[in-house]
Amino acid sequence: NIEVQNGTWSSGLAAETKQKLVKTGLTVNEIKNTNKKPLQQSAIYKIDQKDIKGKKLSKLTKKLKIPIEEQHRPGIDIASSTDILVILGRDYTK
Repeated sequence: NIEVQNGTWSSGLAAETKQKLVKTGLTVNEIKNTNKKPLQQSAIYKIDQKDIKGKKLSKLTKKLKIPIEEQHRPGIDIASSTDILVILGRDYTK
């Protein structure tokens, strides 16, 4: 399950990104804003290590041009079903 969070003041960015990912065959289960804004850096986080397939991560990084980070930032609320968390920061370009 992929979750996309908007860490910018740009309204609708998570929803736009979800549509972009859906067009490539990925399923995004959750979109929302981060509870703290603005965040400077975008990142992809592997939340559930055992359920992650390399293809999904590879597709995400290629499409979004966001690096994979090992540990997610403290203070970010994540849905319990999330396997991969995408945080969109001010450095993210559509």
